Amino acid sequence: MRRARGIARGRERLEELVAQGERIYGVNTGVGGNVGFSVPPEQMDLLQLNLLRHLGCATGQLCRARWCGAAPCARRHVCHGRVPVRPELVMPWRRCSTAA
Repeated sequence: MRRARGIARGRERLEELVAQGERIYGVNTGVGGNVGFSVPPEQMDLLQLNLLRHLGCATGQLCRARWCGAAPCARRHVCHGRVPVRPELVMPWRRCSTAA
C-alpha cells in the first residue's frame, strides 16, 4: 500500500511539473542524442510509445500487447515507488516477475 501511494505521489508531481512547462528527460524530451527535442503534452503518449518501440527493436519475439507497458518497470526501484509511473504499469510486471 505504501508503495502504491509513493507511485501515485510521484505521478502527481510529474504531472505538476509537466503542467508548469518543465522539460523532463524522456517524458517530454527525446533521449540520448535527441534530448534537445521537446514534445508538447498532447504528443507525450506517442513519445512514450515510440521510445518503447525503439528500445524493443530487434530484441526478440514480440510480447503480448498488454505486457508492453511493463517494459519501463523492469528496474527494481520502480516497484518500490521511487519513480513516477502509473500503477497499472507496475502491477502486471510485479506479478510476472514474481511468478515461478
